[in-house]
Amino acid sequence: MSGLDAPDIVAAYDDVRNDKKDTNWMLLSYAAPVGNKLTLTQTGSGGLEELVQALDDGQVQYGYVRIEYANDKE
Repeated sequence: MSGLDAPDIVAAYDDVRNDKKDTNWMLLSYAAPVGNKLTLTQTGSGGLEELVQALDDGQVQYGYVRIEYANDKE
């Protein structure tokens, strides 16, 4: 089991996708060096730049980020 159905991961994913929320990125990491269970490592509202700063070279991680373009605003 990957852990992607964990309530905290689902909530973070929904927040990133929601334009009315400030959270615009999330970072997932493996819970243990051996295994396939992912855990929510961090979330933020500072965009791609902040996500890149949160990355750890010593871990396999997955980032999900919402990018907004000027013509996306209504």
